[in-house]
Order: sequence, then C-alpha cells, then structure tokens
Amino acid sequence: MKLIFDANSSFSSLLRSYNIVGDVFFNSHPPLELYAPELLREEIAEHRAKPIKLGKRSANTLLQLAIPSLSRITFLNEGLISTVSWAKARDVRRGWMRTMRTMLPSRSL
Repeated sequence: MKLIFDANSSFSSLLRSYNIVGDVFFNSHPPLELYAPELLREEIAEHRAKPIKLGKRSANTLLQLAIPSLSRITFLNEGLISTVSWAKARDVRRGWMRTMRTMLPSRSL
C-alpha cells in the first residue's frame, strides 16, 4: 500500500517509540510504501526542538530514531503532485485516523 507521510505523522512517530502511528507506518507487513513531499525535511528541521521538548529525549536520541524512519520514505518534489492527489491524500488520512481511533480508543495516535 502507498501512503503519504506528513509532518504530523512524522512527529507523532518520533515522540513516542511505541505509538500506533509509528508501529503501523514502520512495522507493517508487507512494508508500506511511504511518500512525502520534500517540504517534510524542512518542517522537521524547522520544528526539531518541539519533539525533543515534548518527548523529553535528547537531540542524539531523536536523531537515532529519525534516521531509520526517514530512510524508509521516498521524498517527492511537491510541485509534481496534483491538487487532486493532495485532496485525495488528505481524505484518505482523515478516514484512516477516524478508523484507528474507533478501533484503538485507549491508544494515542
């Protein structure tokens, strides 16, 4: 399955090692095909202090978690992604998040 990986998913998977988002994205079998716009790299760099502060982890620990995670993502030039594709991706993600919340109400997304 092909999925778009966004900044919210990225930070969520980095903040908590054992959350459902990270588990689904990085431990699915067969592995998911993850795609993200190049802008994600900039967003992560720009907001890198937030997951360090919220996750109460050192910068080195966060970096050790981020490198394997980001290496699984194919980064795309966002200018090549059509408006229709962006809209479809948002709709799919919203539906997925709603489904996960109903299936696992006790776990944080």
